[in-house]
Amino acid sequence: MYVYRIFISVVLLLVYCEVTVEQATHGPLLKICTTTWFNTKLMPTAPRLAEEDEDVINALLGCSKGILLPPSCSIGFTDAVTCDCYLENHKRCRVVRIDFSNRRLEGEIPEKIGNLQYLTSLYLNGNKLRGSIPGSFQHLKSLLYFSLCDNSLKGRIPTFLGQMPSLRSIYLCKNFFDQTIPPELGSLPSLEYLDLSYNFLSGKIPDQLGNIKSLLGLKNKLNQIIPAWMNDTPFVDVSENLIKFVNISPEKKLNPDLNLFKCCRETDEVTKRDQVDFDCKNGTQIYDRLYINCGGESVTVNGTEYEADIQPHGQSTFFKSKRSNWGYSSMGNFLWASGNKYILNDTCQIHAGDAQLYRTARLSSISLKYYGFCLKNGTYDVNLHFAEISGSENKDSHSKAGRLFDVDIQGENVLRNFNIETEAKDVDTAITKPFKANVNNSQLEIHLYWSGKGSVSYPSVYYGPLISAITVTPVRESELPRGVLAGISGFALFLLILFIGFWWRFEDKLRREELELVELYPGGLYNYKKIRAATKNFDIANRLCGGVSGTVYKGTLSDGIPVAVKKLSETKEGMREFAETSGTIAGIKHPNLVTLMGCCAGKNQLLLIYEYIGTTSLEDALFGSDDELRARLDWQTRCKICLGLAEGLSFLHEGSKLDIIHGDIKPENILLDDDLNPKIDNFGFARLYHKQKSEGTSSYTAPEVKDRPLEASADVYSFAVVMLVLFSGRKIKTPRAGAETVYLVDEAQIMNEKGILMELIDQNLNYDGHDAAVILTLAMKCINSPPSSRDTMSTIVEELKKLNSTLIKLEGD
Repeated sequence: MYVYRIFISVVLLLVYCEVTVEQATHGPLLKICTTTWFNTKLMPTAPRLAEEDEDVINALLGCSKGILLPPSCSIGFTDAVTCDCYLENHKRCRVVRIDFSNRRLEGEIPEKIGNLQYLTSLYLNGNKLRGSIPGSFQHLKSLLYFSLCDNSLKGRIPTFLGQMPSLRSIYLCKNFFDQTIPPELGSLPSLEYLDLSYNFLSGKIPDQLGNIKSLLGLKNKLNQIIPAWMNDTPFVDVSENLIKFVNISPEKKLNPDLNLFKCCRETDEVTKRDQVDFDCKNGTQIYDRLYINCGGESVTVNGTEYEADIQPHGQSTFFKSKRSNWGYSSMGNFLWASGNKYILNDTCQIHAGDAQLYRTARLSSISLKYYGFCLKNGTYDVNLHFAEISGSENKDSHSKAGRLFDVDIQGENVLRNFNIETEAKDVDTAITKPFKANVNNSQLEIHLYWSGKGSVSYPSVYYGPLISAITVTPVRESELPRGVLAGISGFALFLLILFIGFWWRFEDKLRREELELVELYPGGLYNYKKIRAATKNFDIANRLCGGVSGTVYKGTLSDGIPVAVKKLSETKEGMREFAETSGTIAGIKHPNLVTLMGCCAGKNQLLLIYEYIGTTSLEDALFGSDDELRARLDWQTRCKICLGLAEGLSFLHEGSKLDIIHGDIKPENILLDDDLNPKIDNFGFARLYHKQKSEGTSSYTAPEVKDRPLEASADVYSFAVVMLVLFSGRKIKTPRAGAETVYLVDEAQIMNEKGILMELIDQNLNYDGHDAAVILTLAMKCINSPPSSRDTMSTIVEELKKLNSTLIKLEGD
């Protein structure tokens, strides 16, 4: 088994190479295939991309050799092409994956695409491609996944797709395909997912598809019979079609993930029993309001009870409430999630008057429709409550990705490309969007749907429309007399005048305070007025993070330089200490330290101006939801981070001639740049912060800190704990069943005593056994030794530089 694992690890390292469309090897797309990992001992030079593969890329992008690239040929986007440079004995690189989602590509799919004989994944969704699927597709015998969703393709779905045995997932949604579904697709032995929704397909659903796991046929013109096998298929959505008959026995319980809502023309026994027929024609229009806590339990807010919405299903589901006064229809699965999840829980509490409504949210990867049934006809106020609670750790700070979706009410678009975080100006921040809606057929429809923005708009593995709560109330005309209304208007005018007076006095006070601010670095670069302008008056949209030591904002100076501004509050005594401390550490530069560029201080306000690195910390990289970022943390990269952190601390302790002690070393205070180089943040103010939080971050803090002043040996202890977290991939503490919490340091102590410390290493890493043993031994030595006997950081640096893993990584850099 051990030999097998080594073999697999070697294969994974030697076989695949990621490429970008920023770099190429020949032709107009210069260096289209460049390896990001490359064994220089085995292959001193990178092989060239096969010319036939380059021709296909050129054709897809509309490029020709020797011709200036048109806008659609922009090669500034990354991770669009993946190559394998080992398939042909290292002679040529061959394209195995293409993702040109949302690249505004036009025209027809080129016939040349059939020349990509090694292609396994193809994503062309979200473009303006027209015509039909080319016949050369049938030559893509290695193809596993392809998506052509959200284009303008038309005609019949080709039968030759049934002759591509490797296919596992087919996405053809949101096009103009018509005629019938080819029964030949049922002969694909590995096909698991078929999305044909939002087309013009008619006829029957072939019985040959009975072995498929997920079938999405929403919003077509399918008009024959729902076969019995569909009830035994894990996920099926054929809602909003023209089906004549449902061939499922009334005695058999319907699969909750079989969505037949509005599927059928006739009301047979099954549709009468399980598919809501709420025309309410016989005077049963009994409701005039609706309150739903989407994804959550029943809660009471300001005296109003919001109904629970805790149904876990959502891939192909119709659900109706107990009172049958509302329901929802959900469609789609999450392509990159290890398991589908259609209810999110807030990981960071929202502080608002109606916060209970934002602790959960329902989401769907493609389409989510809420219905109100048996409503009285009339005009309603519809308030949609949103909060981006997927977690700020799910975001890459350098990415423009965001959750984008559209909202229709009663078939009319009211929100387009809606981004909750942008509208609310932060994550975990509530926002309510109010609308008016007319009900004239007893039914209200609220449709939230993903508008096919493609992979550039995935904020996390759980993308797509999301909503926290729905409030629907009737619009009532004012019954107040005109005299009362006039009095209210006059009083409002009085309040406005009063507000203007107070505002003028506030502004005057603010101007006086600005004059009192101290410029610690003469020359005017970092005065309060300029920093306030750089952060747009400390706008919440520029807020990066906050904690005990202060709130950090992103700012842009007048010369375009981005900065991170930490805003603190202190007493006058603290102000003096702040000024003295900042004056000593400003300008200290080291590759593994976040540079303090300047600062200013004034009446009860302290501002630190740092170089802007971003917001990705080691904590985010290890435990955030960005799987791609975590995958980059291979063994050698972790060794590089460990060495960089050690060198930064060694410089603070011994190289800066100031004997600076950090005092709060933890993954959250270690930022990573684009190349995953570590930079230590929040150094130099340990004693100032130490007065505010005497125990520091207890799980990382040396035990002696409670009873004695901070010393460099305390940083060594914290560094050792970070080493355990870094190389084990485990959090510092993990809750277990009951009230028990397991601490990583305690677990390491026990494993060390049992002689099985090596089992602590993250088993997903292809690690060097000797180096791993040295690292863990070094960490445990620093943790177990008394303060006076701990190694210095300079000694630790020398030990780490001897490791093979570190040497290889340094040579690679």
